[in-house]
Amino acid sequence: MDNAACSPKLRGRLRRTFALLLALGLAMPAVAQTGTPAQRDAARLLTQATFGPTSEEINRVGTIGPSAWIDEQMAAPATLHLAALDSHYRALLPLYNLGPAPESECVLSTLCRYARRDVWWRTAITAPDQLRQRVAFALSQFFVVSDLNADVNYTQYSPADFYDTLVVNAFGDFRTLLRDVSLHPAMGRYLGMLQNEKADPAKNTEPDENYAREVMQLFSIGLSELNPDGTVRTDAQGAPLPTYGDNEITAFARVFTGWNFANATRWKFNSKDAGIPGYIDAMKPMEAFHDTGGKTLLRGQVLASGRTATADLDSAIDNLANHPNVGPFLARHLIQRLVTSNPSPAYIGRVAAAFANNGQGKRGDLAAVVRAVLLDPEARDPSLAASASYGKLREPLLRYTTLWRAFASPGVAVANKAGRVEGIFRFYNTDGLLAQAPLSAPSVFNFYRPNYRRPGEIRDLGLFSPEFQILNDNTALNMVNQLHNATFNADLDAPGVNRMLAGPLATLGNHGLDLRTEKTLALSDPAALIDHLNLLLMGGTMSPGMRTVLVDSLRAMPTADGGRQRAEDTLFLILSSPQFAVQR
Repeated sequence: MDNAACSPKLRGRLRRTFALLLALGLAMPAVAQTGTPAQRDAARLLTQATFGPTSEEINRVGTIGPSAWIDEQMAAPATLHLAALDSHYRALLPLYNLGPAPESECVLSTLCRYARRDVWWRTAITAPDQLRQRVAFALSQFFVVSDLNADVNYTQYSPADFYDTLVVNAFGDFRTLLRDVSLHPAMGRYLGMLQNEKADPAKNTEPDENYAREVMQLFSIGLSELNPDGTVRTDAQGAPLPTYGDNEITAFARVFTGWNFANATRWKFNSKDAGIPGYIDAMKPMEAFHDTGGKTLLRGQVLASGRTATADLDSAIDNLANHPNVGPFLARHLIQRLVTSNPSPAYIGRVAAAFANNGQGKRGDLAAVVRAVLLDPEARDPSLAASASYGKLREPLLRYTTLWRAFASPGVAVANKAGRVEGIFRFYNTDGLLAQAPLSAPSVFNFYRPNYRRPGEIRDLGLFSPEFQILNDNTALNMVNQLHNATFNADLDAPGVNRMLAGPLATLGNHGLDLRTEKTLALSDPAALIDHLNLLLMGGTMSPGMRTVLVDSLRAMPTADGGRQRAEDTLFLILSSPQFAVQR
């Protein structure tokens, strides 16, 4: 849809949306109660811990409780992306190869990039291991790899396998995860550790310091020394105490030398030589290119000279994973991605304590950390949702996964004389429209910074608002336009709903929505429909003013189409409202 000229029908719907906005505010002194307290808590948990609640899961979690549900989710088998990508890519390939540029493998392939994003959407929307997948998505914004980098984009199997590293380790050991991330060729290509060579005085070359810097700043300890509750430690003059300096960067850069593709037969082994296996399998050491000199790491730990690349790397990983900053640094990230942008120091401290000791003497147990994030009183206490400082702006991708999960979207299909592929979830160009796409961050600093403060009231109140960094006039209007496209004419019962993609490289399709329950309520009991959607989409946090506007709007709409317009209009009004936009 053209942002510059909305259709008259959309303008009318937007006028109703703006009327709704007048009833809303960031502060929420009261909420329109719906469902039981257990159901409301279940809906909020599922909003924080999955890609979106469903009515069935709300009822189930309301019955068994959050702790039991987390136990079940942590025991569920992992849904992996690489194998699914290979299968989906090969299913699309015959249809694509009727075009002008046939191909045979996922190397420098636009089709394969489409397929990887399709698989991410499908997994987010349909996979049973929702908690694992949601945590992996959060970790992908901590350990950032981006296929906007040409080396990572050589084969999309590489970022897919990297994502599987996060999926598999989501409830595992932090040290293991940090080591696996460090040795993955996607990370090696992205930040320069792969084929990072020891200094050569004759050539006047030094080791690449990129990964050494980012593994400290972004993947483990941050820039400043932290107290256990995440507050910054300062010197006598009140200045933050740095965690590392140039000497430590140089030492870690020397540690991270001598690693190459797993299938390398020589040091100068290029992408074509490595092929797909080299971009998936963990890097291997080539000792002739490793710096064997002594090194001094963080907090004065000394590595003796004469050690192997593997020994140095393992010591460096231990040095990082055991640093006292890791617990509060990671705790704040996970809380911001799952629950709220402005956790209290006490909340961070409780989660960091779980990182330091899972209750059985083990450090770095991510299952204990995730459990602490989600079961903390600041995550579960509904009274906190009334605070203006509580919650977070929903990430763009999560607004759509919430919609398609809540209304059981079956996805789209593509077909030509070469065959037909069903069950595709295709929303490809979200990076251009909404400034976010899976594993496609613009830099190693992710889509937004954890300490970003939106100018104005948020900054004046001293609050953080990471996701607001990618909210601007363009992305806001695109969000409304795309929510309109995803909501209207999507009723699976409506005649003429076209759920076919225009071709294998179509960027977006009509995924369809099962609105039978909503249409019935729209005709029989408009207030009950609003209460149903309040629980399903907003965890019962809708304000009374918003509820009143929606009920009045519903009753003014026609009924001749069996409730479809009522259901679709109401759904669009909620999805485009600021109260839905802010997860509480």
